[in-house]
Amino acid sequence: MSNVLDVVEGVAEALAETGEDGQIIKTVRTRDPSNPTRMITVTTTYNARMYFDSPRAGYVAQGVSVQRNATLYVDWLSLVDVATGLPANSIVNGEPVFNVVTSQDDVAVRANGTRLTLLVNIGTNINGVTVMGQHEVAS
Repeated sequence: MSNVLDVVEGVAEALAETGEDGQIIKTVRTRDPSNPTRMITVTTTYNARMYFDSPRAGYVAQGVSVQRNATLYVDWLSLVDVATGLPANSIVNGEPVFNVVTSQDDVAVRANGTRLTLLVNIGTNINGVTVMGQHEVAS
């Protein structure tokens, strides 16, 4: 068992205990296979376990301005495609396989219905593998 698996399982356990159920909505633009000159938009919704870290004030420029940041943590092993009911990611031969990860411009819908746009992923990296979604968010 690698350090990566230890951390991924730790994330899943921590968010199972402290997080909330929500959804991740991914929208991808891709070429139409039947007409390569045309672009199509594919939207997929995933149920997910996540934790919202409330906004905190940070003072910049010697306290002249206040910057408020909020962070959303997402357990990638918890992603389940709403349409098919199948998990998006799994553990294979003792290693996590992430087929779907959260990324910038995805939309997270919290348990209370609040919609948040994910900014760049700053998730934890272990042995060169990013093991969770950790995003600053914009509402």
